[in-house]
Amino acid sequence: MQSSTYSGIALLLLMSTVTPVLGGEPDLSKGVMPIADMIDSSIPPCDDFYKHVCSKWQAANPIPDDRQRWSGFDVLGQSNLIKLRAILDEPVAHPAKDSARIADFYAACMDEAAVESTNLLPILPALINIEALADKKDVALVLAEFHRSGRGALFGFGNQVDPKDSTRNMASLSQSGLGLPDRDFYFRNDERSIKLREAYVAHIAKQLANAGADEALAQAQSKAIMAFETELAKISMERVKLRDP
Repeated sequence: MQSSTYSGIALLLLMSTVTPVLGGEPDLSKGVMPIADMIDSSIPPCDDFYKHVCSKWQAANPIPDDRQRWSGFDVLGQSNLIKLRAILDEPVAHPAKDSARIADFYAACMDEAAVESTNLLPILPALINIEALADKKDVALVLAEFHRSGRGALFGFGNQVDPKDSTRNMASLSQSGLGLPDRDFYFRNDERSIKLREAYVAHIAKQLANAGADEALAQAQSKAIMAFETELAKISMERVKLRDP
């Protein structure tokens, strides 16, 4: 039973998108600058227009240690998170009848001890569905349930404006299911790409171990997940082709 349970977790890792954990809050004080202050007049715009406009902002806003990128949009996004946190802090600090549900929901999310005590219980329904698979064709039913509950898996599905008629919305399917940024990460053979793939497999194994799998099982299933994603990458379109609707 233990082995099959972690097989289910491995499949969940295969079918789900991993969300990164945010680190400490970066300094936002210099993130919004008047356009006049951003212009670097020492760099002629005809020589390098990008540096002419952006170099001062970049110098004042280094990429935070816990991020892989940092831009004005990231500053706005982080600012919004801080404002949302302030909105939540008020009902938590001063509970009122009309905000009690907000305070209770927030408190439940922040109760790490209670979250940890649930172990695998929150994903148990998904694990049961996976364990019940008897045939490859039954995977479609599990995928349908995942998408119905908002858990995207193997492909993207949603709605978008019809590019031929802006007054209508249309169903939209898109490729997905890869844990690495895009298909090329699975096939480049330079030293950096190889190390990235090795680190990715190690990360998957660690997540399986965190769920309780023993080391041998975690290692085997992390390699199986990587093999599956590589096969999925083979039939995925390259980034350049994706730009052509």
